[in-house]
Amino acid sequence: LTAQNAERIISKYDIVIDGSDNFATRYLTNDICVFQKKPVIYGSVYRYDGQISVFDSTRGPCYRCLYPEPPSPGEATNCIIGGVLGTLPGLVGQMQATEAIKMICGIDSILCGYLLLFNIRGWNFNKIKIPKNPECVVCSENPVITAPVNYEQFCGTEEIDLPEDWQITAAELNRCITAEQNIRMIDIREPQESMICSILGAELIPEKEFIKQAEGLDKKGQIVLLCRSGIRSARLVAQFREQGFSRIRNLQGGILAWIDEVDDSLAKY
Repeated sequence: LTAQNAERIISKYDIVIDGSDNFATRYLTNDICVFQKKPVIYGSVYRYDGQISVFDSTRGPCYRCLYPEPPSPGEATNCIIGGVLGTLPGLVGQMQATEAIKMICGIDSILCGYLLLFNIRGWNFNKIKIPKNPECVVCSENPVITAPVNYEQFCGTEEIDLPEDWQITAAELNRCITAEQNIRMIDIREPQESMICSILGAELIPEKEFIKQAEGLDKKGQIVLLCRSGIRSARLVAQFREQGFSRIRNLQGGILAWIDEVDDSLAKY
């Protein structure tokens, strides 16, 4: 599926089930379905965690309302790090097929406007309401994107290599919090991401806003930046270390590492 053929292919169908394994296809599929006013049944897997939703911009949010921008090069997790238990994709696929059958049969209780997250290790389920973003670049009343985009540039997996003392592990950060050290935690994810899970005490300042507000921060203060997997925050730590922020550090592995090492009650995505 490419920017050149996606509109022609998707135009032949009434419902799209997204079983793709890369962000380029996922964002392209969403955009085309918004253009053609068709629902897309989304499914995703990561280790023991699965999530599904129905994105239909004619009556609810689209995928970009939840995840506004594709991940930067290096943020996409590779299979060595983020492989899954083999039965999980089958379970997610069955759930997606079930949503498709419900839509065909006219059953109203589909997952449009909701994200279902579950963990097969402990069989924990969470159902989260997703609001429609009035400023969405694709499905809002004044969209910025109105034609297919080639997203292949966002599929890189190269990680950012920071010096050891520029990072802090989840376990170390938890010990610092317990000891009541004066550390300012800043979550640079998007608001929609923080709705799924967040670390208690962390301030939510999305990446673009953080860059704008950085001049007002104490360059000598202890600051820990965090994101989903530690890639976006690592990039900012490298940038602001060069600008004189001598004690800014990155939460290594991001909130995913925090869940693994400190608080497994939080939902992964």
